[in-house]
Amino acid sequence: MRVLRNFLIVTAILSAAVCSAPSEIRAKESEEGAAKVELFDAIDQGLVEVKLKQNGALEGNLTVKNLSGQPLEIDVPSAFAAVPVAQFGVGGMMPPGGMGPGGMAPGMGGGMGGGMGPGMGGPANRGLGLGGPGNQPGRMGLNAGGPRGRNGGGTSGGGNQSVGGSRGGMGGRGGGRGGRGGGWFVAPEKTVREKIRTVCLEHGKKDPYGGQEYALVPIETISENKTTRALIEMLGDSGVDQQAIQAAVWNQENEVPMDELAQKVYQPAGNVTPRPWFSSEQLETSAELIKAAEVRAEEIAAEEAEREKAAEVKAEEDVLSSDAYSGTGPEVDTTIEKLTEELQK
Repeated sequence: MRVLRNFLIVTAILSAAVCSAPSEIRAKESEEGAAKVELFDAIDQGLVEVKLKQNGALEGNLTVKNLSGQPLEIDVPSAFAAVPVAQFGVGGMMPPGGMGPGGMAPGMGGGMGGGMGPGMGGPANRGLGLGGPGNQPGRMGLNAGGPRGRNGGGTSGGGNQSVGGSRGGMGGRGGGRGGRGGGWFVAPEKTVREKIRTVCLEHGKKDPYGGQEYALVPIETISENKTTRALIEMLGDSGVDQQAIQAAVWNQENEVPMDELAQKVYQPAGNVTPRPWFSSEQLETSAELIKAAEVRAEEIAAEEAEREKAAEVKAEEDVLSSDAYSGTGPEVDTTIEKLTEELQK
């Protein structure tokens, strides 16, 4: 009887190993019956179709369609990036859409090579103005050197800037402290739509134009600078001045000095006097945001280290479970050896 009881114990151990084997799809059933999945995992697995159309540099329309055939609860990162799906740059086509408000083509906000100003009507409408390539006042021409940066990310060559974004800043359903993440519940074959606030990440390139399609990517594919990521998270708080965030991002991500940003101007329609891109108050706020972002960057580093440790522990557990199932794990080997000795008695 004792041999039979031990044999049943071993069988139970092996059965548990089979039941706990990791699923190929990393979605877990929630209490409400919706599968929980992280946004970029869902994209990679073809569970959702995600589209982003920029309304210039400072906001975009994000749509997420559920293709999985089951309800999804999608976890959205607190900060993400997006890159142009197709480029319309110097020497190529004008941005689609023809002549926009005020007689300028939408998307000329970045200039011929970058930096054509915050837009006709003010910084909030950047993408419809005149300024200088490479963000130098009063010039129109080519951006010879490309965007400056120190982080090894970004996109090479000319074209439009990549952008960073976060949920919640447009009065949507994001939120939490600093706009840190959030999520969507999406029924099968249904689509959620949300406006998001964005900032440009590659000073010296053209700004996004109205209607330009962008593809979402993890922020780490564009920048490894955790201070930049912390600044992008602040977009989720509508109370934080977006132009101040933009100045801080260009300073931290692209190493544009604050005194250069203070001299940066744009030319409104009507041949009036050039106007500053950033006000002195916005630049003062920007400096304060950078200090807060540096503190948050340390938190991000600690959070990432904790996640990496948890992933290592999970990987070790998976290996042990796999060994137990295959009958090669040390614990199973020891149990089988003991049973064999008892059978031989």
